Amino acid sequence: MNFKVSILGSITLEKCVQSVTFYVEPPSDDYTSRRTYPINSMIINGKIDADEKTIPLYEWALIPATDPNCYKDITVEETQSNQVVRKVNFSKAFVVDYSERFSNNTGVGYFSLFVRQLAGTDVECTSSAQQTAKAEMKSPEIKGTKILPQTQEEQVLEDKSLGKTTVGGISFTDRLIASKKEMQFNNQAPTLEDKRAVQARVDDIKNVMSEEEKKRTTFGVALVRTKDGKKEFWVSSAGQKGIVRTDIRKNDRVIKNKVPEGDSINRLNDAEQSLMRAAEEQEVEILAMGATRDMCPVCQEVAMSKGLLNKMVTPLKK
Repeated sequence: MNFKVSILGSITLEKCVQSVTFYVEPPSDDYTSRRTYPINSMIINGKIDADEKTIPLYEWALIPATDPNCYKDITVEETQSNQVVRKVNFSKAFVVDYSERFSNNTGVGYFSLFVRQLAGTDVECTSSAQQTAKAEMKSPEIKGTKILPQTQEEQVLEDKSLGKTTVGGISFTDRLIASKKEMQFNNQAPTLEDKRAVQARVDDIKNVMSEEEKKRTTFGVALVRTKDGKKEFWVSSAGQKGIVRTDIRKNDRVIKNKVPEGDSINRLNDAEQSLMRAAEEQEVEILAMGATRDMCPVCQEVAMSKGLLNKMVTPLKK
């Protein structure tokens, strides 16, 4: 799978991009909330390579919010076997955070770019299948909303922003919101037995941790069902090394699938993300999950996107 990141009038990156993550924060269900639009963000991680200049990313991050040039058009294309799997465009993106990390051990630098779409501005998402369909049929247009054709069949969904029904497709943002809500309803909550088992395991770990450890590190626990139907406990720690002491892990399986591009922004090496990533890679089912500290908002978004947020039995950070 390959990525191509294009920032209009500035830069094109292909070889150095390692991963791209999209986040959508839907409007709150709280009727007192004034925000009626979703918040769209993306995080791009990659290597700082001499073959592709990444200095324009740093320069973009330095532009103050008072300068109109802080908003840029950015497009990410994800391709596989010469087919566009996903093409996402943020037409008015600004930098929330940018970081660069270098190491003498590896001799390679890494960057992480966190951008967000201007509030209330639509995000476009297309694929090769949609582009083919677009050539065969003309999608209806509704003022104020960008409609993209669906593949294979027409889909009817209420457009909340307009109070109308759109046929033939929905915006990228609404599609993600609908997908997330569907995952929440379709994924069963943990059984009382599994909840109690995970909570007890988390409590056991906290009992052997020092007060200093409780403040600076996190251990995550997951009760999983393997392909052969057996239940087992997994444990992971936050950080690049993923070290878990013997008195903490006991008979649990230690998960250490850490990634070099993990940092304080994308939180890829947090204990919870390590567990979720391993479960996905090994095709096991997470029955219940917990951690020794409250789950951070970034990990909550990842868990939400995987339909696993309802598996958490310990508190979430607000």
